[in-house]
Amino acid sequence: MEQQQSLFKNKSYMFLLSSQIVSNFGTWLNILAVSTLVAIEWNASPIEVSFVLLALALPMVFFGPIAGVFADRIERRKMMILADILSGTVVIGLVFASFTWQVYIILFLQGLFSTLFTPAKNGKLKEIVSEEHMQQAMAISSMVNSISKIAGPALGGVLVATISVQGVFYIDAASYFISALLLLGVPKTVHLVKEKEENETKENFVAQLKGGLSFIKSKSILLIGLVSSFLVFFVLQIGDTQFGVLIRQLPEMETEVLGLIMSGAGAGMFISSMLLSKISIKKLEQSLGLGAAILGLSFIGEAVMVIYFSISSVLILAPIFAFAAGSSFAFVLIPFQTAAQKETPVNYSGRVFGTINSIFTLATIGGTISGGILVTLIGINKVFVMSGGTLFAVGLSIALYAMLKNVVHVKVENEKQKINEV
Repeated sequence: MEQQQSLFKNKSYMFLLSSQIVSNFGTWLNILAVSTLVAIEWNASPIEVSFVLLALALPMVFFGPIAGVFADRIERRKMMILADILSGTVVIGLVFASFTWQVYIILFLQGLFSTLFTPAKNGKLKEIVSEEHMQQAMAISSMVNSISKIAGPALGGVLVATISVQGVFYIDAASYFISALLLLGVPKTVHLVKEKEENETKENFVAQLKGGLSFIKSKSILLIGLVSSFLVFFVLQIGDTQFGVLIRQLPEMETEVLGLIMSGAGAGMFISSMLLSKISIKKLEQSLGLGAAILGLSFIGEAVMVIYFSISSVLILAPIFAFAAGSSFAFVLIPFQTAAQKETPVNYSGRVFGTINSIFTLATIGGTISGGILVTLIGINKVFVMSGGTLFAVGLSIALYAMLKNVVHVKVENEKQKINEV
């Protein structure tokens, strides 16, 4: 409890957290409003609707590492404030959009500014939060994300019904401007990449662009964590984005079941995040392995549930499996993000997290596209069982690797002890 109080007494962290809370709620309001505008009011095709999230995600894939370099070279608070102001400005453009191509351009720009914001925020977190509080800070950030994903769309639905889609866009824009004001309470960046002289050559910039991935490769714990997390993210998206297709096989109450799954997953993520804010994960590989394995079993359970169980049983089992999935995913995401923060020097954090975010987004896009293709080719039930089995296999492999690593370590230590005794 004392540790928790000391983190919440950190005024700089509280301003950064408050900014995240306002911004996250605004983002989910925006996603709901854009989806309503394109899918319902404009009656766009499924492909046109899919391009909405693609437009938001693509900038992170292509510009994430570049944004990370800027986050280590430019004053981070200034970079975050500028990104918020630009995001709020372009969101207002959605009010006047009349065609889907205009929405795509605006969302691409919004995604680009978000890409600039994220590595700067992660770098700032490294500056203002001590290592002993880092896992707690990452867990709290995950809790905020979970609450936003649950409450944001729900609030957005009410606002769209009462004040219109365009009114929600204005609220989202205001949330970015409020976030920028809150960031004024965060201190300026102290640690930046030091330029050798007045002339910064192109070669130096390119070297720094590669610096994030080079640093990750030099740290085995980060490399293993990144590869493992990439596999989990990729396979997770294959099934996760197709839940609607799985559930529509039910004879009735499809919407209610889908709502229970979304709520259950969000609740599981929130509870695990709360737990991880109070306990410390000592062994990253074991947490990754266990989380991935349980996540896989949850996916298989959802598929079996839909195929073989009655609707009354589904109403009970759906949120239970979803809760297990959300809870186990937290044990993959949060420990890895914590390890990345702890292992990365403050002047490298922008580049490292720019690279990590880019790779995670690539996994998300690749998994989403693969899920659609696989469902078309082999059917939804097989896809869920296959993705669940793959996640379980990945988790089991990570856990076995951790056990073998521990056995080798103990053996080496024993050999050293024997040599010392001689």
